[in-house]
Amino acid sequence: MMPVFRTATAADISTLRSLAHAIWHEAYEGMISPEQIAYMLAMMYSESVIAQELAQGVRWEIIADDNEDCGFISYEVAANNEVKLSKIYVRKEARGSGIAATAFHRVVAYAEENGRHSVFLTVNKQNQRAIRAYEKFGFRIADATVFAIGGGFMMDDYIMRRRIDKKDEQGESTV
Repeated sequence: MMPVFRTATAADISTLRSLAHAIWHEAYEGMISPEQIAYMLAMMYSESVIAQELAQGVRWEIIADDNEDCGFISYEVAANNEVKLSKIYVRKEARGSGIAATAFHRVVAYAEENGRHSVFLTVNKQNQRAIRAYEKFGFRIADATVFAIGGGFMMDDYIMRRRIDKKDEQGESTV
């Protein structure tokens, strides 16, 4: 069965927060401290932050598989003619089922529809599972960054980018 993506609204904020709390603990325990997980969840997934992002036009989509919510994505048009894939999270039990591939295709299609030349994301340098998945979908490490996020915590991430190939009228790649 194909996953279903539905555009999130303010009515879905509690669902997004619940998914984020469950998935972040699955994904990041042992990679970052429990204190940093709690701090980042509060910083990035508060009701007011999600509501503000929705109001500003950031696209949030809830992913359902077999009629059960199992993940979410968040993306937006960013500077430099790119789309920023801010969030892509799928519950552990739903991984490996093609959901991430479908999500990546949606974001790339959005970039193409909006005339953008690439999609970029950030990923924790220790998150080898995610890095391998991103590479599988054509993302490459473009840069590295370390920055303070407050609360005494740091983010140590790779910036990964996937170019969007432009096709000429005969279908030949021009990039």
